[in-house]
Amino acid sequence: MNQPKIEQLIAAYKKKNYRIFNGFDFSDNGKFKTFDLNIFGIRARNQNQGLDAFDDLIGVFYYVTTEHIILRLWPGTTDPGKYYLQNLMNPSGAFIMMPGQYQGAYKIGLHHTQDALVQIGNIRGYRDNNKDSILNYDMSKIYEGSRFGVNIHHKENDSENIGMGSAGCQVFKNTPDHAEFMGLCHQAAAVWGNSFSYTLLTEEDVFE
Repeated sequence: MNQPKIEQLIAAYKKKNYRIFNGFDFSDNGKFKTFDLNIFGIRARNQNQGLDAFDDLIGVFYYVTTEHIILRLWPGTTDPGKYYLQNLMNPSGAFIMMPGQYQGAYKIGLHHTQDALVQIGNIRGYRDNNKDSILNYDMSKIYEGSRFGVNIHHKENDSENIGMGSAGCQVFKNTPDHAEFMGLCHQAAAVWGNSFSYTLLTEEDVFE
């Protein structure tokens, strides 16, 4: 996947009418504060061509002044890996997050023993339960809830393949990348509180 420019990301947010967190704290007389994080994933097109590969992006952008934006991008996956498509943790099927914006759906917590963003609010998604090695997006039945455990974390062991690294979570390929991301989250929490939004885009949203 190409690396998006900040202008493309902002245009994608606006096209979808998603909120852009711009640093203005209206609970504090509209003061500008940095680390108002816009956390997002970009799902690659033709996902089944790259099944079990970290071919998506996870990123964040935030305003450091009213005119200057920092953008960080890291390799990851927004889909379950092949292992959990074939070995279901839930009889309804492997969870695949639906693109959308999920405001206030995450907080800093533990994923097993990892420092991570853990799900606390509603998200939406599909369930793939036919146990083949193909991601199936069944639009006829959408699942919504706050207890899916779809967290944002890193793979336990850095490797090229997803393997058992994701059962539907949003997963960083590399541990140091995730550590950098969580450092930003802790700085954000000190300013804005322990509540985070996540926006899942598609490659088509950003580049078309």
